[in-house]
Amino acid sequence: MTQPIFKQLRLVEKENRRLAIVDVAERILNDEGLEAVTIRRVAKQAGLSSGAMYMYFKNKEELMLCMLVQNLRLLKKDMSACIDDNNPVEAIKKMGYHYMRYFVRFGKHINILSFAVKNKEKYGDLNPQMLSDLEAVLSELLSLVQGLLSTPSMSGALQGIPPERAVPVLWALIQGLVQITLPIQSTEAPTYNFDQVIDDATRIFTYRSARP
Repeated sequence: MTQPIFKQLRLVEKENRRLAIVDVAERILNDEGLEAVTIRRVAKQAGLSSGAMYMYFKNKEELMLCMLVQNLRLLKKDMSACIDDNNPVEAIKKMGYHYMRYFVRFGKHINILSFAVKNKEKYGDLNPQMLSDLEAVLSELLSLVQGLLSTPSMSGALQGIPPERAVPVLWALIQGLVQITLPIQSTEAPTYNFDQVIDDATRIFTYRSARP
């Protein structure tokens, strides 16, 4: 009975170390950019040898994948609070602001869907569980969007379009608004004001025609 308990404790300890390594890698990412995130650099700042790092992540791509999953889980948690809002305009705005914070924190470094598709083809030997976790959290995120679009208050805005078909439209809207209003380089001045653009976009998206 004791052996399974110790095995479980070791697994929990390993997972905690993996998360601590991800925190170190994300600090490097935010401070110095994607190119600065290397196995050797992360290992040094985490107080590990490069050899020890490979016990947790076999390459940089796997480390980035773990970071992506963790950040998408945070995004999903934030977005899930929007679904109960009976005002669709405000609900979409809140989703937009949550995605904007995710983008500033992590999303500007990696395109979600591009990473999911390209890395599955290019890095087929990545940790299968991590790939499964990525697919799961993406599915959950899109389900949240569909949940919002399925509320009665959104039916007029969709004008007969099934909620599942409107999911990529709303997702692309939110993603596009963030990318067009927030410069990749912090030294660049934004061309458009995010607050104004997200307000205008949601009003257009939820506009109900006066015609029967």
